[in-house]
Amino acid sequence: MLSKIEQVEMLIALGRGDKYRLAHIRETLERNKELFISDKDFLEDLVKTHLKDKIYQARIVSISEKPNLFCEECGSEISADEKFCKS
Repeated sequence: MLSKIEQVEMLIALGRGDKYRLAHIRETLERNKELFISDKDFLEDLVKTHLKDKIYQARIVSISEKPNLFCEECGSEISADEKFCKS
């Protein structure tokens, strides 16, 4: 499941809801402060309306990482971002 900050960012990116209020909610969450009840309700309603299916899909995409590889010559680990062995 996406964090509340990720949910807010996704709503902003999709152009759903009041972007200024969402930016305020994101700043509040980033400061680890408690949201007002009205802001919690606003966010929950937007998530239910616009993100209910996307939350699960986004989580699947974000956790599917490429596994690291190993060099056939020296056995060193090669990260998924590298194209060749540096050893």
